[in-house]
Amino acid sequence: MSRKSLYTFMIGGWIAGIIFLFLHMNNFGIHLSEGQTFCIINNVLGIPCPSCGATRSVIAILNGQFIQGLLYNPIGYLLVLLLSSPLWIIYDIMTTSSVFYNFYRKTEFMLRQKLVLFPALILIIANWIWNLYKYL
Repeated sequence: MSRKSLYTFMIGGWIAGIIFLFLHMNNFGIHLSEGQTFCIINNVLGIPCPSCGATRSVIAILNGQFIQGLLYNPIGYLLVLLLSSPLWIIYDIMTTSSVFYNFYRKTEFMLRQKLVLFPALILIIANWIWNLYKYL
């Protein structure tokens, strides 16, 4: 993916996320019944997905409750890193550098290595088992 495509994709995702949050916070057509979540897997299958609890995790981390954030879902730490991406992109655009793009390329390269990919998949599966055990 080119630098321009990545930045366009990330900014588009951020805009879509902000619109979604705005609609949710103002209850425009999004109504959840008691016990229902936005998680499609949880709503359809009735079981938590590997990322269930990630929102609570991010909120806990941003409130300085690092252990609680880890217990909710370790994926929250990755999401906190992702939340900083607009700042990286703005920095890159203003300074005409490629800090975020280089980070993305190195991460993508690492995840294509079998010695990194398989342990990462095992950790995600272990996290899913943990979520099932906790039954978020």
